Amino acid sequence: MDDSYLYGLLPLDAPDDDPRWRQYLDVFRLTLLDEPAGDAQTEFFRRNRRADDARLAMITTRTHLGDAVVGGCSSVVGRYNAGAEDVATLIINTIGVNPAHRRRGLLRELMTQQLRQAKADGIPFATLSASEATIYGRFGFAPSTRIGEVKIDVKRFKLRPTAPVAACQVEWVEPAFLAEHVDRVVDAFHARQLGSVRPYARTKMEIVGEWSGEAQGPAKKLRAIAHFDESGQVDGFATFEHTGWEPPRRVKVFSLFGSTLAVELALWQALASMDLIGELGFYTQPGDPLPLALADERAMEVKDFGDWTWLRILDLPAAIAARSFERDGEVIVRVEDGLGLTDGVWHITVLGGRGSAVPTDEAPHVALDVAELARIWESNDSPVALAHVGRVEGEPGAIRDFASLFYRAEPVRNLTGY
Repeated sequence: MDDSYLYGLLPLDAPDDDPRWRQYLDVFRLTLLDEPAGDAQTEFFRRNRRADDARLAMITTRTHLGDAVVGGCSSVVGRYNAGAEDVATLIINTIGVNPAHRRRGLLRELMTQQLRQAKADGIPFATLSASEATIYGRFGFAPSTRIGEVKIDVKRFKLRPTAPVAACQVEWVEPAFLAEHVDRVVDAFHARQLGSVRPYARTKMEIVGEWSGEAQGPAKKLRAIAHFDESGQVDGFATFEHTGWEPPRRVKVFSLFGSTLAVELALWQALASMDLIGELGFYTQPGDPLPLALADERAMEVKDFGDWTWLRILDLPAAIAARSFERDGEVIVRVEDGLGLTDGVWHITVLGGRGSAVPTDEAPHVALDVAELARIWESNDSPVALAHVGRVEGEPGAIRDFASLFYRAEPVRNLTGY
């Protein structure tokens, strides 16, 4: 990035009429080929960024039209269930560069500054969702969860007799009713679900209907159901919209959280019991227990899985300490990191299911890029398979031992999008 560009931050306390708010948001909307930001979009962006105490990194320059924001990276600090600990993670919501200013190092400057600052702040992980698959690997990110679009035929929907289904009451409620219950229910889901990233302010605003991407304002068609436990407290909810009367008369489910799996299944059962509909639409992940709970698994049709969220390790000792392991062992790993955040040779030891990583001068057993380490972190891909295509190096026995140490049978699920 040359000297004609200036890296800085858009302050959250900048006045509402500061033109940089709209310029900043428009960088992202232009990148994603959306319509220019209007007053409603800008106000919602400003409100949710302040609620999340976001970090709004930006790059400005002088153009033929005057001083302008031409690059931005919006991030918040969230919580990630790494297994052994619930730890901080940098959630990169959106990053983009005005097309007229690409290929000048602006994206690299934005990403590098954000990741290095996060590590300096003691944050061991970063996560994002990727609009293009080839961009973020060079910054050390790799897919950590996958997602597929689901169609559920409600006429064939039936849970197996052995499936746990919470027996208490489900009620249809206004989405706004959920406002005082969302945090408690989400926290219970997040605490029990490996790989979960806790939803943040923008997500909550969408759950309770304060904002709809389709309506570009308050949700007009959103409906909700809530599950109540024996004491009358909400312990699960789902939000959805009816998409029209043309066959198959579809209901699109936007969110579904339960404090337990039994509550989740009770919510699905209630949704599938609605009159006049033929199909439920949702998104599922490989760790979703719903298809295994169905008497007829073909009632649920899943399209091909694609990447959902991507992970980046910023501080290897802190990340290893937070991760859960299912077996003890040790391995010496050479991690290559182009940004220098985790680069080096590390002696990883797991004892009693808790891990540690210390730098060492010993000869490594296995060598891989930090992006490949992120790829195996949630056991999505095997180091053995990656070695077959040259993405992990080492003797076959050492790679199998490495794979065994990092393997976890417990599936991951993350319901939070960015």
